[in-house]
Amino acid sequence: MKLFNFYKGGAVSLGALIDDKHIDIARTAKALGVVLPSTVDDVIKENAFEAVLAAASSDKAVVIDGEVEFAPALVNPPKMLCIGRNYLEHAAETGHTPPTTPEVFCKLENAMNGHKGDIPLTSNAYKYDYEAELVIIIGREARDVTCDEAGEYIFGYTCGMDFSVREIQNRQTQWLLGKSFDKGGPTGPYVVRAKDIDNKAIDVKCYVNDELRQTGNTSQLIFSCEFLLSYISRYMTLKPGDMIFTGTPSGVIMGYPLEKQVWLKAGDTVKVELSGIGSLENRLMHKQP
Repeated sequence: MKLFNFYKGGAVSLGALIDDKHIDIARTAKALGVVLPSTVDDVIKENAFEAVLAAASSDKAVVIDGEVEFAPALVNPPKMLCIGRNYLEHAAETGHTPPTTPEVFCKLENAMNGHKGDIPLTSNAYKYDYEAELVIIIGREARDVTCDEAGEYIFGYTCGMDFSVREIQNRQTQWLLGKSFDKGGPTGPYVVRAKDIDNKAIDVKCYVNDELRQTGNTSQLIFSCEFLLSYISRYMTLKPGDMIFTGTPSGVIMGYPLEKQVWLKAGDTVKVELSGIGSLENRLMHKQP
């Protein structure tokens, strides 16, 4: 079973993908006469995955009518942390030696977006680039966790896109402005529980207008998911629902020779595809006045 958030009547509600069917958990809970979490965030906080699985698997499960309007993978993550240059070939293509410790930065709440959510481009920049990533979702409060313990603190994984504005990013030593523009951190659509997938064997692909641009595998991560959680937890407490973008494989536009750098523009569609998890797709658009 995969979990997801979706919009229903202007509010965010919890869904489950099971046997290729999108189940409305709120309506299913009502049919069963039980109380269940209302979002993926709540499933994590309430440790309620098994209860949702039982409901979604029951003969009273209610299938969502029509097309699903997906919300972000989590609607209220306490932190959205990101890791830079975490694949050897990506570090090389950007002209850097591999890092000896994780390079940690963040995205802010304004960057949140979901599957099929449009991304508005500002007229103040033009070097828009893609970065397809596996995203870790923290399941338990973690502080000073060892690598051996770290897997116990991961709830699951989802797809993420770390959209970047390169001229802003490279203008400053701090990457925040170039990494946290509005709607530039989409996640989803699905969340897969950690115990249901091997985080060291996930294919990571990125397509621009259906053209394959990035391909890699999480076995190539310089710093594993467990190491990242352990390392970050030495310096800050990780909370349930925190998200960690684990880095991107080679193939970003910034890594192309200058004469071949054609930056993303309004009308382009970018898709992240992670094996065993799903596909996250977003369209770029001109910012509305």
